Amino acid sequence: MKIYKCLSKSKVCLIWVIVLSVLGILFIFSQECKNGAVNGILLCLSILVPSLFPFFILSSFLTESNMLDCIVPVFNPVGKFFLGARGICIIPLILSLLGGYPVGAKAIASLYHCKAISESEAKRLVPLCCWAGPGFLVTFVGVSMLLSKESGIILLSSQIISVTLLCLLSRVMYGKTDSDSILNLKKSSTSISEALVSSVNSAVKSTAGMCGFVIAFSVVCNVLTEGFGADNTLGKIFVSLLEITTGISLISGEVSLEVISLLAGFGGVCVHLQIFRELKGIPYSKARFYFFRFIASVLCFLSTKILIYIFPIKEAVFSTVSKAPKLTFYSSVAGSVALIFTSVVFILSLRKKHSA
Repeated sequence: MKIYKCLSKSKVCLIWVIVLSVLGILFIFSQECKNGAVNGILLCLSILVPSLFPFFILSSFLTESNMLDCIVPVFNPVGKFFLGARGICIIPLILSLLGGYPVGAKAIASLYHCKAISESEAKRLVPLCCWAGPGFLVTFVGVSMLLSKESGIILLSSQIISVTLLCLLSRVMYGKTDSDSILNLKKSSTSISEALVSSVNSAVKSTAGMCGFVIAFSVVCNVLTEGFGADNTLGKIFVSLLEITTGISLISGEVSLEVISLLAGFGGVCVHLQIFRELKGIPYSKARFYFFRFIASVLCFLSTKILIYIFPIKEAVFSTVSKAPKLTFYSSVAGSVALIFTSVVFILSLRKKHSA
């Protein structure tokens, strides 16, 4: 009953209208909801878990162990030039470009909570670490969707160009980080084995949360396309703005590579919610985040257009896929094995923790 005291009657009524509307949609479009959930689970098992889980472990392991002490000095000149910050700030950028959308946010959170980066550095990095990795752009979009590895390489190259320009823009807009806010790196006495176990536990939690968002948004996207008939190009673009993986799988072959690059640069609301979840406890501006996402989308579009002009791709590439290919049994099994393995490790670690 306390929640009703905190909210006005109009807000309470609005919440009930939304809840009842969602229940009605779930009842009316039950089959579409089921199909969407299945598609979301398959996407997680075949694409997201195998490609992102190792990078979740790596981002946590770098902060849990003392590996950063060895590699940070190498990046100091690069960090000062592109960001006006220490070299440690380059690591979330690299992990984001290698691993994919939520990995950069995971790295920022790990570095911030262990006091390896300051609050001002974290604020600087948040809008810059939201990029698709080569596993998504080259393997999934390029090879699987467009049947062209060259297209995937162009998409990845456009993002590298865009993040470089955004870093320089950020430095011009906000200058150098305050030297008084720079903290010393945390000297960790954790052993390698303990750091690895802790990293796996953290990666499992992040992966589970990510999969939950993807499955939920896959249900919404499937209801929109199959239930409400938004199965045209405009509707699929809207779906891509909600959930990028599902949207790209639907729209590939209907729009140009520049548009795909623009959508990948934005990332989608589902990805943004995953990032916000990882950044819990870090003060940052969502307005600044979305401002940079808009700039990133434009830069990805323009850089892809320039790259296509320099390295032409046959137009037939964009019309070879009439619909998203079905996920193979092998890919589902591989994803299932990965998910089962992570679950077993997590359960064993919990038992070890309780027994201690």
